[in-house]
Order: sequence, then structure tokens, then C-alpha cells
Amino acid sequence: MLSATEEELQEIWQLRMREIQGAIIVASIFEIVIGLTGVIGVMLQWLTPLVIVPTVSLVELSIFEEAASTASKNWGIAIMWIVDGIFSVGLLP
Repeated sequence: MLSATEEELQEIWQLRMREIQGAIIVASIFEIVIGLTGVIGVMLQWLTPLVIVPTVSLVELSIFEEAASTASKNWGIAIMWIVDGIFSVGLLP
């Protein structure tokens, strides 16, 4: 089994990052075009919450394991949310 050198691993990582960056740029342009042309108003006549909620739920379920793994390593974020919630409710001055 051949192992990659550090330089090869860096090159592979940079290639993947460029691919992801390109996908984000194309998706952003697509969203801008939809927003500026007013197509979203026409689409919302057919896309009701009964369509949107299951779609979002399926996407969230597919990334749940990774998100839970990352969140379990970052308890500081959870603690900040709890403290922020306490101050927002007004339990503490």
C-alpha cells in the first residue's frame, strides 16, 4: 500500500477545497438569480410547508451524526447558549 507524502496530501486537500468553493459560488449565483427574477414567488405557490419541512428534515437527518460528534466536543458553545438563554429570559440582571 502506497502512502502519500505530506505535499501530496496538501495538494489533495487544496483540490477538494477548490471544488467546494466552486460549488458554493455556483449555488450562490443560482440563489441570487432566483431572488432577483422573482421566481421564488411563483415557486411558493406550489412549495408549501408540507414540502419544505420534510425536505429540510431529511437533510438534517443526513448530517446529524457528524453534527452531534462535533457538538459533543464543543461544550463551551452549549454553555454559552444556556447562559445567553438565562440572560434573555431575564432570570439574572
